[in-house]
Formats: sequence, C-alpha cells, structure tokens
Amino acid sequence: MNNGLSQNEIDALLAGVDETDIYTKTKEESFTSNTLIKDKSYEKSEMINLQELLQEGLSIGFTALQDTVEESVVVTDLKLNLKDSDKILSKIKDKIVLVKQNVKGAINGNLKTIIEEKRALQIVEKILEQDSPIISELTLNALAENFNMIFKRFYEWLEKSYNVTIDSDTVTIDIKDNPLDIDFESRQSIHIEFSLKLGERTIPMDIVLPVTLGKEMINISLKGKKGEYEVQVEQKETKTGKQITSRPVQFSRLEEVKNKSPFGNIELLLDVSMEVTVELGRTKRRIREILGLGEGSIIELQKLAGEAVDILVNGKLIAKGEVVVIDEYFGVRITEIISPTDLIKMMTKEGE
Repeated sequence: MNNGLSQNEIDALLAGVDETDIYTKTKEESFTSNTLIKDKSYEKSEMINLQELLQEGLSIGFTALQDTVEESVVVTDLKLNLKDSDKILSKIKDKIVLVKQNVKGAINGNLKTIIEEKRALQIVEKILEQDSPIISELTLNALAENFNMIFKRFYEWLEKSYNVTIDSDTVTIDIKDNPLDIDFESRQSIHIEFSLKLGERTIPMDIVLPVTLGKEMINISLKGKKGEYEVQVEQKETKTGKQITSRPVQFSRLEEVKNKSPFGNIELLLDVSMEVTVELGRTKRRIREILGLGEGSIIELQKLAGEAVDILVNGKLIAKGEVVVIDEYFGVRITEIISPTDLIKMMTKEGE
C-alpha cells in the first residue's frame, strides 16, 4: 500500500488546484467539502454531476440483477466520501465478499465492490431461489456471473451516454476474513455507499474507487451526455403474483472494433486433453440390493425416459443433450449449456 499520493496522482486529482486547498485536518471528508476544487460553485456542480452519473448508471446496471431474480431492484441512499483507504472498512467486523474488476479506457483502475458475507448470502438466496445458502465456490461463481452482467450494463450505459470507450476484465471474487487485509492502490480512495433494495430487503453495499479513477469519472460527467441510453419498460409477473418493472437494454448499432479476448493467454491450454463423459442417469441402492445383482438384473435410474442426458467435462456438468446414432456409433447432440446459477439450482433440488 502506498504511504500517500504521488505528485502525478495529486496533479490528476486536483487538475491544477494548489495543493494547500486540500483538507487534511480530518481522516474522513465528505465530497461535499472542499476536497477537490477551490471554487465552491464549480465544486458543487461537479459533485452533483458525479453523484447523478453514479446513481443513474448503477441503477441501470442493477437491472441485470432484477432480470435474474424477477423482483424489484432499486439503488437508494447513494453518497460519496473521500477517505483514507485504511479507514473505509474499519466499522465492518465480519467476513466480506470482495468483488474486483479492472477497467481501462476512459476510466482506469480497479473497482472494488464490498458486501458483508451475510448480505451477499441474501443476494445469493434470491438468485438461486433457495433458503439459507452457504458461501461456496459455486455460490461465488453465481455472484460473479451476475456482477459481470451488472457492470457490463453500467459500462454500456456510460459508453452510449457519454461517447466514451471502456474495456473491462472479468470480475474476480474472494472471501476476506478480515476486511483490513484488503490492499488499496493509494492512501486515499473514493468511497461510494449505497443501499440495494432487493424486493423487501435492504442490502448495504460499498464500492471503492482509486482517486484518479474518480477524477476521470468527474471529467466524464462534466462533459455532459452525448446520447441517450434507451430502455423499454416491461411488466413481468412474479411468482408471488406481483407486477414488477424490468428494463431490457436497447443497444444502438455498434461500430466494428478490434476484438480483444478477455481470457488472456488461453491459447496455451487449447491442446490440453480433458475427459468428456455422457451420463444417462444415476441411482442409489443399498448394499444388499447390489449384492443381489446378477445377469439380467435391471437397474432403474432416476431419470425419465426421453429426458436429456448429462454431459460432463472432467466430472463437472457443463451441458445437457440428446442421444443420437451416427453410423454405428452413439453420439450426443447438445441441447442446453448449463450456467453456474442453473447448476446450483439443480443441485439444490436434487438435495431436497
């Protein structure tokens, strides 16, 4: 962790403001104080623009979660602060789920989304439609999948509305037993606090930005919108019979750009062999029943006739398909690719 801001960071943050104009008397300063700009009227307008940008952008981004859980999802009580990085999480004592994503282009740096473990489980409960889930590799994959969609929608809105280009890596997600173990890029960071109203639940969340990335967002907001990001309001019927509003994204025509793979050097693994297994079904039998098996015995499987078979790679379910005959050999035609969220739902139902 850096001991302080470098001269380049200070110059980028202040955009030419004299260094003596920064407040250094307290450990925590609200963005409504004179932390960035000497001119009060300019400071107020840019802070309003940044807060409006984040409020609208995150609200649109979280419609991706709304599409998944089929319940109303609303971003409320959003506020910004400039804080010493090591003080941001000092009030959190429990384990946290840390969602990180690196962005490049119009904004550069690492965004950190921080959720208390018990709050993250409330989101997982809605995603997977199960009571009392536990944090595991599969539940973290489900969270990561949804946050990828949330931030993707947020960046698409930024690109369309402000005529900028943003590249982002796939999110990574970890469990931290001690929130103070998180490493920050600079001594001070922009702390975004907000609440996520998920159905009848209110889930506090935090996003932490490097100060330089925050300044780049301020510069984007000050340029003003170049285009409108259109969404279509649509009514959906939930399982409880209530009507909620969802807003599918309407994409504008995209210009052709050079393809950039998000998977890094994955070509290094393309020649690695993996075992593909097609599983017709499974069942459980007591030892006495197994000992009684002989030639001509029939074992009934827990799968209906005509139901899709499971396709596993190295023992992990990835798809479903139907059995076909190719010349004199059996084959399988893929009919469905299994997402991590769907996989967890199926495993939950099997365990009930």
